[in-house]
This record gives sequence, structure tokens and C-alpha cells, in this order.
Amino acid sequence: MDLQGPFAGSRTPLLVLIVLLVIGASTRLHGLEVQSLWNDELSHWGKSNHPTVSQVIEKGAKRDRHPLGYRLLLHGVIRHLGDSPTLLRLPSALAGILSIALIFWLGLALFSWREGLLAAGLLTGSWTALFYGQEATPYSVLLMLSMLSFLAAWKLAMQLQGGSMPAAMAVVYVLTAAVTCHTHYYGVLLIGLQLAGLALITLKQPRKLAVVMTCALAIALLFAPWVPFLLDQLAIERSGGFPDPNLLLAWQVMVFLNHGSVVAAVAALILLAYVVVSRTHGDQPAAILAKQALLAWLLLPSLLLFAVALLYKPMLADRHFMIVLPAMVLLLARALALLIPGRWVPLAALALCAALLAELVLSRDYYSRLTRQQFRQAAVLMDQYARQHPGALVLAYAWSGSYLNYYLERLGSESRVRHAGLGHERQLPQVDRLIDRADPKQIIYVSAHRRPRLAFLQGLEQRATLLQEHILLGATVRLYERPGE
Repeated sequence: MDLQGPFAGSRTPLLVLIVLLVIGASTRLHGLEVQSLWNDELSHWGKSNHPTVSQVIEKGAKRDRHPLGYRLLLHGVIRHLGDSPTLLRLPSALAGILSIALIFWLGLALFSWREGLLAAGLLTGSWTALFYGQEATPYSVLLMLSMLSFLAAWKLAMQLQGGSMPAAMAVVYVLTAAVTCHTHYYGVLLIGLQLAGLALITLKQPRKLAVVMTCALAIALLFAPWVPFLLDQLAIERSGGFPDPNLLLAWQVMVFLNHGSVVAAVAALILLAYVVVSRTHGDQPAAILAKQALLAWLLLPSLLLFAVALLYKPMLADRHFMIVLPAMVLLLARALALLIPGRWVPLAALALCAALLAELVLSRDYYSRLTRQQFRQAAVLMDQYARQHPGALVLAYAWSGSYLNYYLERLGSESRVRHAGLGHERQLPQVDRLIDRADPKQIIYVSAHRRPRLAFLQGLEQRATLLQEHILLGATVRLYERPGE
């Protein structure tokens, strides 16, 4: 490690980094089964849980909004390890742990060990990184890959600027960029902007520009096999359910990127303003370029995402901005490094991490408060009702009955959801046919992630008497009894 300043020749920064990695591993691996798998996690499981890769493509990824990469990762976990909640979330947790080391490496490459250590402390304690590091969705993996691809792009740029023709680094960049593109379509956006930046700094140097164009062509060729499936996905009309882009959404994204805290978001705005206007005496051109690159990384994808959502259709959720989280954290680390004396940086990195985690555990009850839709708890209640009332008709309103069956199977329940899309009043005749066929004394009705229409619930109450209702987080379980003959 190339250290400068008060800790030159010391192992202190490395030891602090190891402590942060241990803390990061503990916080991300602890409690992976505390929260129920929610709709999106179960959707990823369902689209990856097929015997062969070709079936994962045809029955899973092809019909979804995402490329194949994360599907293949989960498919491998399910086939070779299993599909318990812990195992499904394990890739995200491991990616979250690696992200701590990567952001340190990025800070070291862009500025110095000070920025790297402060950034590692901020990311270790970040609610944003921790939350998605414990979820079976692609966003923690995308966070890791966004840093890995940027680091490769930066080293490639530095070698090109230094006058060398970096064949090995070009290969590394192509591979990391291709994997990023195959993980999420917003990864494609990030890689496109990286290539544009590389082209811009080599625009007047034909030989170096040719290297960048060759990288772009190689990445395009590696992504090309998926393009037909992408076109199929674009042809499928879907209800978005995303909010309209506006200033309130922009502020919500700012809060999301900064620990999910309004106080932290306000502090981040102040630090960002400081780092933008600050001009430290003796700043090297590389440090100035690094700050500009981070600002571009933070702002350009965000502005483009908002523009597309505004001009095309609403399609933004706060989690989509995980691709710019490293830039935010590194800019904040840069501001703090300019304010904190070098000898205090290791202690400051640990203190920041400890303060953020203490706020999560003590104020937000992070590991005990329920935050995800309770498919598991709904399945427990369904199983209890089914055991108490054999022959009860099970109806549901969810995107797939398999999401509830996932937990019913783990409970050893004989009950299964076979009618999962019932929640609109026009489906009441279908309910009548099911009742006529089964002639049940009781009806178990569960809604999860989706809310049934009031007219549908009123229709059910005309057909049966509501005995019990359990309102859970993101789910409701109702028990009805039909009148006797």
C-alpha cells in the first residue's frame, strides 16, 4: 500500500480497513433470515428456479425487466447450494462485503488512503448499502460492479494518459464492463458514460482513441447475444407503478443515498458544496480529474435517468440510483479528508462507521423491526387456518401463487395457492365457479404485495361471512365462513 503523510510506513490504515471489513461482514451476514422474502425477492427466485439455463432465459429473464446476469447467479446458487432465504441473499451480502474493500481501493487510486479509509467507513455503516446487501435482488451486486468497472476504467485512463498502450487493463475493463451490463440495464447506462468519458480524454490522440473504440466494440459484442431478448422485453407493455419524476423524488433519492436519513442528506449537501468549491493548495491534476470524474459519475446517470423518466414514462425507484452511490460516498470522503487532519483519519473512519451503525440498531431497530412484505407470516396464518379447517378453499391475490407456496412448502403444509390472481370484481363469477366446484365451508383469502379492489372484498362478504382478518406488513389474511345449508 502506497502511504503518504503521518502513517507513511505504518500498517494502521490496513488494520483499520480489516476491522471495517470484519464489521461489514458481521452486519451483512447477521440476520439474513430475520425478514421475510418479499415480492421482488421471490420474483427473482421464481425466475431463476429452473432446471436449465435455457429455461431460465425463456421462462425467467426473457419475461422480466432485467438482463440475464443476476438470474444466472441465483440459478447457480439454487442448483448447487439451495434456495433458503439465507442462501438466496448470500450473493448480495458477499458483494456488499467486497464493496467495502473496493471503495477503499477506489479512494486510494483516485486520491489517497485517507479518502479510501473514510469512504470504507461510510459505506460499512450505510443503511443503503446494508439494506440491499441483505436482499436477494441485483442491487448490491450492481453496486460492487459499478465500482469495479469504474476502477478498471480509471486505471485504463491513467495508463492511456501516461503514454502506454494498456492491453491487459483494456481486457480487464472489457470483462468487468460486460458483466456490469448483463447485471442490470442501468449498468449499461453507466458503462456507456464511462466509454464516453474515455473517448473524450483520448479524442485528439487517434491511437489511444482506437483502444477505447476497440473496448467499446468488444463490450457491445459481448452484450449483443442478449439484444434480441432486450427487444422482446421492450415489446411487453407493463404497468410501471413508479412515481412521476419531480423535485420531491430527487430529494428522496438524496436521502436514500445518504443512509436513508434527512439529517445525513443535509450534511451531505453541505459537504458536496464544500468539495465542489474547494481548491486545495498543491492539488495535482490527477486529483482534480478524479473529483471531476466523481461528479460526472454522480450527476450524469442521475440526470439521464430523470430525463428518460420525464420524457418517456415514469420508471424510477430509489434503488436504481445504486449505480451512483459510490460516487456520493467518495465525494463525501474527499470533503472529510480535506477537513480532518491525516493522523485522525483512521479513528474518524471507525467513528463514522460506529455512529451510523449505532443509529441503525438503536434508533431504527434495524435487525428487529419488520421492513419487508410478510409473505412468510401470511403463509404461517394460511397454514394454521388450513389445518383448523380441512377442505377450506384457498384464494389469493399475488403476482404468483408460488411466492406463497415457497413458504408453505417450508412449513410442511399440505395447502397450496392455485388461484393467485383474484382481486377484481370482474373475477367474482370465477370465484363462484370455484365455490360451486369445491363447496367449501370456509374460504381462506390472502393478498400479498397487491391490494384487492374494495368491490371484490364486498363481493366475497356477500358470499361468506368474514370471521377473522390479519393485517400484516404488505399482506392481509382473511378467513371467511359460508352460511350453512
